Amino acid sequence: MERFKWIISLLEENNIQYWADDGTLLGLIRDGQPLDGDIDLAVWYENKNQIQKLNGQIIEQGYSRLAKSYRGHPFGYFYISDSEPNIDFHFYKMDKSHAWCITFMPDKKTRQKLKSITNIHKGFSTFFYFLYHKHIKKQINVPTRPVNFFKIGTRWVPKKYYQSFIEKKFNGFSVTVPEKYDEYLTLKYGDWQTRVDDWSYFHDDGARKPVLPEELVQNEIF
Repeated sequence: MERFKWIISLLEENNIQYWADDGTLLGLIRDGQPLDGDIDLAVWYENKNQIQKLNGQIIEQGYSRLAKSYRGHPFGYFYISDSEPNIDFHFYKMDKSHAWCITFMPDKKTRQKLKSITNIHKGFSTFFYFLYHKHIKKQINVPTRPVNFFKIGTRWVPKKYYQSFIEKKFNGFSVTVPEKYDEYLTLKYGDWQTRVDDWSYFHDDGARKPVLPEELVQNEIF
């Protein structure tokens, strides 16, 4: 929770609009604190350079950065630490009807193999990044292109969920969340108030599509 408070305070000190997303949002709303694991934060694509300016301060905290890009454009920074929660920034663009962002998704065959081999398939992408971090120990760029077991998917969120935000307090600490967080969590998780042990964002997340953004976005991609 302390690292979460630190990154939120850093964003607010620099007047960067953000909101809690994915498991971080779910944990805050359901349990009053982020779920164990990554700190998931969303930022508008046009504010990505503001996150870039914070890079040095985050790296000073013992993080390495993985930059995720698509067609040469950054769509997220994944900060990895040996001892602290990873920090995952997603950069969203707004289309006519939806907000969207690139995501990694293993193909169906890979998901089946992961399930048959291990029970930790939900954390496979984090493990993939961790290997890079341990062996390279520097900032790296990973282009989101279909290679090996990964393919490109699209975070695809109806715009009504990202049009307005509110400040919500958790243990006296304010965090920005979507105003319609109840509906948004239902889209992503279904019955989000009930814990599901084998839920996987690879194929259970209602706000992810296993297709390229070009198949969904109505405006120009760039």
